[in-house]
Parts: sequence; structure tokens; C-alpha cells
Amino acid sequence: MKFKLGLITVVIAAVILTSVLIAAEEKVSVKPSELPAAVKKAIDQAFPNGKIAEIEKEVEGADPGQYDIIVESGGDKFEVEVSPEGKIKEIDKLSSAKVLPVEKGKKWTKEFHEENCTFSSTGSNRFFILEPGYKLVLESKNEKVTITVTDKTRKIGDIETRVIQEYEEEDGELKEISRNFFAICKEHGDVFYFGEEVDDYADGKIVRHSGAWRADERNSMAGIVMPGTILL
Repeated sequence: MKFKLGLITVVIAAVILTSVLIAAEEKVSVKPSELPAAVKKAIDQAFPNGKIAEIEKEVEGADPGQYDIIVESGGDKFEVEVSPEGKIKEIDKLSSAKVLPVEKGKKWTKEFHEENCTFSSTGSNRFFILEPGYKLVLESKNEKVTITVTDKTRKIGDIETRVIQEYEEEDGELKEISRNFFAICKEHGDVFYFGEEVDDYADGKIVRHSGAWRADERNSMAGIVMPGTILL
């Protein structure tokens, strides 16, 4: 999967737009005793032994009336988004792990905590969609990339992943077809990348398979391609 300039531009634009929306939000603090019964019931059902640590209500922004609630349960903290009617819209586990200083020369993490995830081949977060049939076309003056979420899945190790096809053209000529493997963590909404198969084309024929890899191969591992929560 090659990240073209157009794709990067789309992601950056989406993040900038999100930051604008966040900046426009206005929230007020709410006491537990002021929670609507439907909202309190939803929290009690989701976290039977949980304790509400903080409540904010959005009065202006993308979701007016929504409650953002911090819940402590089982030694962990969770951020829960609940509609005024008591429907839980999203649950994000807040990291409680101690942040260690980065060693000199170490720039990349090797810990993605996928062992804490229940993976699904179908789902979505704000910036990444794994719903079969979804299609995205990125096009510049000379290049065109058609990204399609297929109805196919591929087993990578023990994980059932969704196959996303990328069809890349340059000046109207087919350059690459890749089949990329993704799965979403139900608990956090993080989308993990498990590898890809690549067919490079020249004059209508496959000439090589550059960049192909799988997370279940030696010295390879899956990683987060799009987190469920974007921190700005």
C-alpha cells in the first residue's frame, strides 16, 4: 500500500477539519446527580462496577447534548460518549500504562497492545472504513487511485482481516493492483494493517510484486494504520 500525495492530503485535511470542529465545541461540567436517568442507566449497564469520575455535556459543536463521561472500572479509565437518549455512541479505553522515557536512537514503538483487542473485519472509525462496498477515488492530474473495500476476507495468523483493493493508474495506464489486509479493534476503534499482496504492471503485464508482506511472516508484525482516537 503506497501512500500517495493525494491520500496524505485527504488525511491532513480531515485532521485539520476535526481540529476546527473541536475548537468550536463548548462543554459544561455536570454532576452525577444531574445525569438523565437514561444516560445513567446506560453507564450502569456498560460498567456494572464502574465509578463515574468526570462528566461533561456538549452544548455547542458537532453533537450538542452529548455527554462525555470518564468512567473508572477494573483499574482502567474509559471515555464514554452517550447521547441524551442514553445510547452509547463510543467507548475509548484511556491508557493507564506508565509512559517510559524514549531511549536514545529509539523512535518507533514496538508495542501496539493488540492482545487487548477483539478484532473484526468489518467496522469503521472517523477516518477509516471497513464496510464492504465502500469506495474512495483519489485523483490528480496524472494519477488515479481507486480504493475499494471488498467482500473478501483473508486469514492472517489467527486474525480474519478485510481485503481492501487499491487500483492505481498513471496517465491512464495500470501501474499497480494491491490487496491490503486490515482489521479493526472493537475496544478502541484502532485499525490495524496486517500486510498486502502487490502486483506491479508494465505494458499490461505483471512484472514484479514489490512491497508485498504479511504480518504472520518472520520478522513482521501488524501495526496501527489509523487510530480510533486522534490526539492533536
